[in-house]
Amino acid sequence: MREIKAYLRVYSQDQLVSKTICQALKPEVEFKPSSKRSRADIHCSENTVVLELHARDLNALRAMINAYLYLLHVTIASIESVRRIGLG
Repeated sequence: MREIKAYLRVYSQDQLVSKTICQALKPEVEFKPSSKRSRADIHCSENTVVLELHARDLNALRAMINAYLYLLHVTIASIESVRRIGLG
């Protein structure tokens, strides 16, 4: 069966934000329980984080996209909260 891929690319002008996003998501990608239906890879550079999602079927890919978009949302909201209260 063919593999389906999706890429989620997050760019920030602030390198600290990109680094924080990468550090927050890396454990989710690296220590995910093994699955025959899907897997993910993460690539981090100075200002960009790229999540490469691989799945065997569209339902598995959709579930991964939703899960990682939610994790990105939570991470970015946390960064904004820390900045808003003046800790970062």
